[in-house]
Amino acid sequence: MIIMELNKIYNEDCLTGIKKLPDNSIDLIVTSPEYDGAPMWENKISYADYLTFQEKVIDECIRVCKDGGFIIYNVSQMTVNSYPAKQTIGVYPIHLNIGNMMWAKGLTFREDIIWEKPDGYSNRFGVSINHPYSLCYAPNQTTEHILVFRKGKKKTVTKELQEENKIDLEFLKKYRSDVWRMNGIKDDIHPAPYPVELAKALIVFYSLKSGVVLDPFMGNGTTALAARISGRSYIGFELNEVYFKNSENRIRNELGMFI
Repeated sequence: MIIMELNKIYNEDCLTGIKKLPDNSIDLIVTSPEYDGAPMWENKISYADYLTFQEKVIDECIRVCKDGGFIIYNVSQMTVNSYPAKQTIGVYPIHLNIGNMMWAKGLTFREDIIWEKPDGYSNRFGVSINHPYSLCYAPNQTTEHILVFRKGKKKTVTKELQEENKIDLEFLKKYRSDVWRMNGIKDDIHPAPYPVELAKALIVFYSLKSGVVLDPFMGNGTTALAARISGRSYIGFELNEVYFKNSENRIRNELGMFI
């Protein structure tokens, strides 16, 4: 039984918050940890420290996730710039490191769904245009990885429950491949939100109605909105007070409900 109140975002560090949740109490975890514009940009923390922190979060997610439940991380590689010169010096393979981390912890790998965004969301190719030489190629980064892992064995579902969670075929057909093409979201407050459409699809595909969805890095509240739209409850954490207040206001405005 979950002790913390559902359908609420908590303004606190996710590690502190998740530790308050009982074992095996969450049906689905959907999240996108900060990485685009993350503290590594300004050398506030090392990449190794970033991964260590993510591993601690993943350990807690595994603990609170029910057997048969899914843990889904939306992550991408991140261009590494020198600071403050802002010169590209490499790429952090965040999706590879997070994926390997989850695999090593015994989770079952299910999918690597590619979220493809329009070409205009990246300007790395400008380097190639300005330096049209071999060894200088830098393509625009227009994709992100949605890593889908399951904890334990596949959940057994009764025929009745299966019928209650039947997915509309027209909705399902929009996601016939593992490449999902959709626009990103421009937000004046949060640097890298994902669209409600994306979160809704994940929640519908990987959880049952009336289930509980956790987002440790709630950001601007997208996962919460998608959960309620899809007939699920949510619980989330957001340490940044500006993002937290923005998410509260957004949910009130778009759902007409108080957190």
